[in-house]
Amino acid sequence: MREEFLSDEVLIHQYTLGNKKSLGTLFYRHQKKVVTYLYFKVNDRQIAEDIFIESFFKIIKTIDNKRYKENGKFY
Repeated sequence: MREEFLSDEVLIHQYTLGNKKSLGTLFYRHQKKVVTYLYFKVNDRQIAEDIFIESFFKIIKTIDNKRYKENGKFY
């Protein structure tokens, strides 16, 4: 099945099994919505994008350290 049709939970599980490509799918799936939300909060596109990227790196680190807990939607 193509990755863009898989749930966030399945993509995270695939990442934990070594599929690095699944993170890219998650990144692009949520980037526009989250950056737009952040833009309205900080009123600066570059800062909004930087916050999104930094947050995404923290998510990756949390997953890599096996501390990620699925409490609802990934988004």
